Amino acid sequence: MPLGQAARSAYDTLVSIASPREQLVDPHVPCSTPLCSPGSAISFANESQFLLVSHASMAEVNERRDDATAPAVPIDRFRGNFTVHCDTAFVEDNWASVVIGTQVFRVVGGCQRCQMVCVDQVIGSVSREPLRTLATFRRFRGRTFFGIHLVHDRDKSTAPYTIRSGMPLVAENHVDDEPG
Repeated sequence: MPLGQAARSAYDTLVSIASPREQLVDPHVPCSTPLCSPGSAISFANESQFLLVSHASMAEVNERRDDATAPAVPIDRFRGNFTVHCDTAFVEDNWASVVIGTQVFRVVGGCQRCQMVCVDQVIGSVSREPLRTLATFRRFRGRTFFGIHLVHDRDKSTAPYTIRSGMPLVAENHVDDEPG
């Protein structure tokens, strides 16, 4: 979908922000990981400034689990900065960039998942899910993926650099076989 067009049908999305309800984008932290292009800035501790995860993708993971009687794995296990509502699971794998309000983000790759997603964030218990289920259908080149890394493009964005929960998201697609 070209930038500038509103999302429709399978790409209808609304942004939710984990916390706080308004997120300021800090473009001044330099990027030092191989995922970022020269001149990029990051502020996310692992690999990118922001992590976007999808409710539709989370629902797909929960539907594929072996134990259908177990409680659904909540999306907060994936610790995304942005959560979006889409009609199609894993549609975000094909996005090249996203626009939220007046802020433009470049997708720098899929998010490799580790055992931390198996820790219940409320009580601290550890299980094998959702990583076990993800590995059955989201494993590429020996790594398991869920969510996409984003880098803020200040040059294409407009001040003030603010995103609010509920803003629509517009995505630009690209063709790619794997999320990493």
